[in-house]
Amino acid sequence: MSDKVRTSVSLTEENKRYLDTETNNRSAFINDLIDAHRRGTSDMNDIVARFRKEQLESERRSAEKTLNRVESELESLEERLDKQEAEKERTLQKARENLDGVARDSENPAIVNWATKLDMTPEQLLEEL
Repeated sequence: MSDKVRTSVSLTEENKRYLDTETNNRSAFINDLIDAHRRGTSDMNDIVARFRKEQLESERRSAEKTLNRVESELESLEERLDKQEAEKERTLQKARENLDGVARDSENPAIVNWATKLDMTPEQLLEEL
């Protein structure tokens, strides 16, 4: 069990903003300031620098997690797109084989059928053939 007790203090708006922006753990920051003051070693710059360092390290960890998540999602999407492209290429190759010798006309039912399978217009398919 913690030897800490909950208390409340009144701060100026400026000091509250400072605590909100410069520290990520107000209680620890204030405890360290009071401990340092009681010991007579109250070096505010060191305490603030240490807490700012902890805050930046926390932000870095968070940013690294976000970066890892984004990279993972990108990798997954790239794999999916590669698979889709490979499948489309296989289907296009089948279309080339099946349409060999077929009249190259955008209204030809065979051309229309394969274009539909490939999610293309007949004109686009004819360009690919």
